[in-house]
Amino acid sequence: MPRTIITLCITLATAIAIIACGGTPAPATPEPIPTSTPEPALALATTDPTNTPAPSTSTPEPAPSYTPEPPPTYTPQPTYTPQPTYTPLPTFTPIPTWTPVPTKTYTPQPTYAPQSTYTPFPTFTALPTSTHTSIPVHTPTFTPVPPTETPAPTTTPSPTPVLIGATRNNPIPFGEHIITNDGFSLWVEEVVEDAYALILEEYSYNDPPTPGNQFVMIRIKVKNNSPKIQDFFAPWRLRAVGNSSVEYSMVFGDESCGVLPDSFDSNRDLFEGGELSGNICFSVKSSDVESLVMYDAEGSDWIFIALR
Repeated sequence: MPRTIITLCITLATAIAIIACGGTPAPATPEPIPTSTPEPALALATTDPTNTPAPSTSTPEPAPSYTPEPPPTYTPQPTYTPQPTYTPLPTFTPIPTWTPVPTKTYTPQPTYAPQSTYTPFPTFTALPTSTHTSIPVHTPTFTPVPPTETPAPTTTPSPTPVLIGATRNNPIPFGEHIITNDGFSLWVEEVVEDAYALILEEYSYNDPPTPGNQFVMIRIKVKNNSPKIQDFFAPWRLRAVGNSSVEYSMVFGDESCGVLPDSFDSNRDLFEGGELSGNICFSVKSSDVESLVMYDAEGSDWIFIALR
């Protein structure tokens, strides 16, 4: 036990000395502890009544001498030298291929040809003077005759023809179609002069017309003959007029007919050749129903069409 404590103390002192010098202590190799040979147990004399042990004949081994190991020499590590920064090589730009200049072919000028020598005209020789005696010229005396006046013909003005459909007094006949200013064909297919019963059947909450008025429902059909895509906004452009000479409209503050059966859809675009049909309605004075005509107010030239 004392040998072990001494060995540990020496090892600890060596490590402290190495650390103080700036080195790293090397791991100490422990010295093997000698194994002592156990002494044989003394035999007890069974016959000895006093049980006295026999004297020992073994000789104690001397303690081995300890020689401390010298501390390892510290070798410093080499100083780290950083690698130089990598500088990429410049990008190689190839030299453009040389294009030879085309050789210009010289075209020689045509050889100058001198103009022909000018030949003067022959000298003019005057004719000999005539000796003939001139004949006297007879000058007749002119007596003017006064002109006879012709009376101008009387012009009878021809009556200016009135185009069919140009006025409300000469509308397009019922059943015939008109061509509008923007390329639509328009037909009137059916007219119901008192349509409140049909409108009420379509929607029971529709209001009746104002007393003295009635709902005139008109079924129309339109066709786009123009290559331009366009819609036919019937409430804006289709109007009516009767003997009272007051315009009936579907949008300008006039009474609405309400929800119509198969109402004309004015918001749908029509391509060339496209057709669309449906019902429109005017709230009209009962006294104007028989004389009512409808007209298309698109553009400056309105077109009138009969409703009966």
